[in-house]
Amino acid sequence: MHPKTKLQLLSNFIEKRNHRRGTVANLEMIRYAEKSITDKIKFPVKNVLYVGIGHGLDAILNILDQKYENVYGVDPFIETDGNGDEDYGALLDLIRSLDLNNNISIFRETIQDFLLQNNSIKFDLVIFKDSLHHIFVTKDSLNRSDLKVNYDNLVEKLHSLINVDGNVLIVEVSRFNLRRVAKKLGLYKTIMDYDTKQQPRQWIEPYLNLGWQVHSFNDYIPYKLRFLNKYKKLSKIFFPRYSFGEVYSVLLKKR
Repeated sequence: MHPKTKLQLLSNFIEKRNHRRGTVANLEMIRYAEKSITDKIKFPVKNVLYVGIGHGLDAILNILDQKYENVYGVDPFIETDGNGDEDYGALLDLIRSLDLNNNISIFRETIQDFLLQNNSIKFDLVIFKDSLHHIFVTKDSLNRSDLKVNYDNLVEKLHSLINVDGNVLIVEVSRFNLRRVAKKLGLYKTIMDYDTKQQPRQWIEPYLNLGWQVHSFNDYIPYKLRFLNKYKKLSKIFFPRYSFGEVYSVLLKKR
């Protein structure tokens, strides 16, 4: 199948999903988001582990764009976390229709169960995209939570399965951000519970303790507000504690 045909099929799938889920997305928007959070990654990447692959559109697009060679997507597909039975089935159908069964494998299970059964694959990139706060649910700071030891154990296991010079990419909603301020002032409506989110340090500290380095940090600006990217540095002067965007991304490198 010609690459352009695959991209058109993916675009058609996104339109159908928009209609089904009431979402708004297209290839341009997904590419913008991916460029914003992965611009420091050296492509192509051989083995990529997605922890919480969800709809899988970003992973598939990166395969079609020849950025990722092999993707392993892990997700229990719990409806209340955003993607359930219907999304799981739709993703498998999409993979088959694009003839990508040799490039992407989906495991419907938790990351802990996946790691118990898969000890032979070495990864070059592990991606946590809006998934860590679903795995470790607490309104406490993670460092003061009973879940801290579970997270440390997960990091140590991943550390053993990631190649030297490999990366971990963490994309999460910030506990403190200007949208939260706007919500408290009644200027912004959202069902987002910011108290269940963590600041970057909570997620990256165990990696630093194992000798990893922070390769890059980025406050993500949504596609509709992309004109604000040039003001991100200025916002840190006036709001040093708060992230300008709602979402941040951290790229960690194993040394």
